[in-house]
Amino acid sequence: NPGSIFQDTSIADLDGANAITDFDFYNVNDWVQNEVGIFDTSRYDLKERRDYKRHMEIQLQQAKEFRLRYLTSPKEGEEKTVAEAMPNLVVCQTNTVPTLNQILRRKSSDNKNKYEYDYVSGRSVPGDGRIDFAKSFPPNGFQYSTIELDSMHAKQFCWEEQGGSLRRIIDAVDEQCDNYKEEKQQTEK
Repeated sequence: NPGSIFQDTSIADLDGANAITDFDFYNVNDWVQNEVGIFDTSRYDLKERRDYKRHMEIQLQQAKEFRLRYLTSPKEGEEKTVAEAMPNLVVCQTNTVPTLNQILRRKSSDNKNKYEYDYVSGRSVPGDGRIDFAKSFPPNGFQYSTIELDSMHAKQFCWEEQGGSLRRIIDAVDEQCDNYKEEKQQTEK
């Protein structure tokens, strides 16, 4: 669920017991260190966590390689990447919906779960209810165009009559494909 208000200040426990932590989603060691998801030590034994870690190291490495291969332009003198052989990406963005970008975690008082998570009280920033606006851009050096929408993330690919932005997205992608065809024809001449 999106946040209900924009709240641009961080929220942390007053005693500092649950300090704000940077988290690299491509680094499995951050998952392990913070006991996130399948690395919750109260739910899985050491062997299961080791198996999950090996699996996630492979998956996250492949995800990162995919992102770098398809979303990064080469540096001067480097070979062209797959990204350059495709039309520019069209990035859909919304900055009108309060979007939670901070999840609070504290030690649980029950014996069932080691932690409990608060998905309501954290910092809310402009976004689409799922992705905050500032994080909706591809990496530096990647060619893309943007289309600003006014719909929530879950509704973006719905028709306008249902609260979505699908016609605007289709039109932007069509325009991008037409531009790509023209550019390709120009370079082949």
